[in-house]
Amino acid sequence: MDPSASQEELERTGISVACTNQRYHSDSTTSEKELVKSYFQFDVSLRLKFQLQPIKYSDICAVVITNNQLVFADYARNSLLIYDINGSYNREIKLSSNPLSISEINKDDVAVSYYRGQRIEIISINTGEVKKIIETNDVIHVISYQNGLIYAVVDDQNIDVMNMTGKLIRSFKCPSKSIVQCLSTDSDIMFFTDPSTGTLFCCDLYGSVKWKCTDDTMNWPTKVITDGNGNVFVSCNESNNVVVVSSDGKHHKELLSKKDGLKNPTAIYYEKLNNCLLVCNEDYRDALLFDVKHSAKMIQI
Repeated sequence: MDPSASQEELERTGISVACTNQRYHSDSTTSEKELVKSYFQFDVSLRLKFQLQPIKYSDICAVVITNNQLVFADYARNSLLIYDINGSYNREIKLSSNPLSISEINKDDVAVSYYRGQRIEIISINTGEVKKIIETNDVIHVISYQNGLIYAVVDDQNIDVMNMTGKLIRSFKCPSKSIVQCLSTDSDIMFFTDPSTGTLFCCDLYGSVKWKCTDDTMNWPTKVITDGNGNVFVSCNESNNVVVVSSDGKHHKELLSKKDGLKNPTAIYYEKLNNCLLVCNEDYRDALLFDVKHSAKMIQI
């Protein structure tokens, strides 16, 4: 990068920057130099692209990576499709109804919510066994698991927090005014999107908004996930892209687009151990696995 590059030139490269001013003292004068922390950079490379099994009416609505297996929730076939990390088809687990959302509980188990269902099932990926059924009082939509608790969207705009027996711990209303289609929890924060306004919300685990991000590049954001550094990855169905937002919500940029093979992405997952990002397309029923490298540099201008 040219050390003399202006702020405008830096922005044209697609790099979002955070600037801090620092004073340096000379013998008789004080000069100002700007230090630019270019911490919001990613090197993304396609590791694998593969076609899901040519099954008619397949509709992938959610995905997780667990124990070196890719687990796809197929709404149309009432099943979980299991693939090896190299993209080879492994097996299918039949479900009791149409799945809406899945969340990793541990390396062997996932939680599954169902369309119009008042239950959450804990299912073993290895055996296909339903290990536990959590009955709920309301219809559950999307879910996310964090530290022994399940966060569940009910009635499209409310979030119930329950333990693994189904006991309600707390409940609160989402700040979004439209239907909540995705939910992701990470440590002490949660994320969800308002597709109608193209807004990403960051809240604490009690529903208070910490920040929100809106941009024209996020057209109908439907899925959200975080990496190990707190960055947020948002897949946007109509703009055919993935936008990454910094952990404080102050910086964002388009990470992947149609030229990278995205076509109406419907599901996304970030595997933190190996820093890989899985994206599923709606129209072609294919999946793309990307390796993501983070870089951090201090650039003085």
